[in-house]
Amino acid sequence: MVLAAFAALDATEPGQITDLPHRWSSSDDWKDRVMRPKPKATTSISSGDEAATTDDRVQRYETPQYQCATDATAAAISHAEAECLVCAGIDY
Repeated sequence: MVLAAFAALDATEPGQITDLPHRWSSSDDWKDRVMRPKPKATTSISSGDEAATTDDRVQRYETPQYQCATDATAAAISHAEAECLVCAGIDY
């Protein structure tokens, strides 16, 4: 199987996309629920109750949050002179 994968790589041109036969699910319905709050079990969404969903996202802060001090240091270095091409032009 691994050799077949390498052979498939050799058969493609640079930049060519090869569709694989594997699927995440039998339908794409799962995409409708991604990144959406979960409905509360005790409240009906059709009842007009604005609190019909549970917001279980992680709290957001105005300042960046890092997993460890070395991540904060690396971010400060890479953003010191707007070297990060993703963030260049963003007002910190």
